[in-house]
Amino acid sequence: MNKKIDWSNKKEVIQALILDGMLLSEAPDEIKDDKESVMAALELQVMSEGVSGQFLEFASDRLKADKEVVMKAVKETPSALYDVDDSLKKDKDVVSIAVLGDSGGLSHADDSLKADKDFFMDLMNRSTEFENLTGYNFKSLHESLRGDKEVVMAVVSVYGSQLEYASDSLRADKEVVLAAVENDSWALEYVDKSLQKDPDIIKAAE
Repeated sequence: MNKKIDWSNKKEVIQALILDGMLLSEAPDEIKDDKESVMAALELQVMSEGVSGQFLEFASDRLKADKEVVMKAVKETPSALYDVDDSLKKDKDVVSIAVLGDSGGLSHADDSLKADKDFFMDLMNRSTEFENLTGYNFKSLHESLRGDKEVVMAVVSVYGSQLEYASDSLRADKEVVLAAVENDSWALEYVDKSLQKDPDIIKAAE
């Protein structure tokens, strides 16, 4: 199909990319650096619903640093943050979308946001139309936040099994552990040995 495309015909190129964004992978460099063409490839497509954002991989470096292009890609496919220019991996608007929609979104963000307590807590408390996956990004937080009781309580109260990634001291904190096992009895597996036989903990896990 791509061999029949006249890459010099802008209208034809746009129509083809809207139908099949994967064609961007074989497009000439000037098309990969053309914003309108790349935006067309990122359009929601029936054949690639939920993954068309991944075609950002084939865009030029210049467009991977274009916030409008990147926002479109990450909204469609949160994991597209992996291919974003480093300058936008510290952009809160961009990273928020990735974290809210992908359990591994924060892993691709700049380290500065992995250590930003206010940023993470704001996302934890945000209501979305779909499931808020922020809590599943807990493991990607800086160790200082995985040892912050306020952060850990907010996470394990909703995603108990994330206790696995909390600091050793908090996995031995009865209040934290109770919150985790009350939400998910499987969290008992990650409780410090000093509390695993605690009657209150065992009861909460039943």
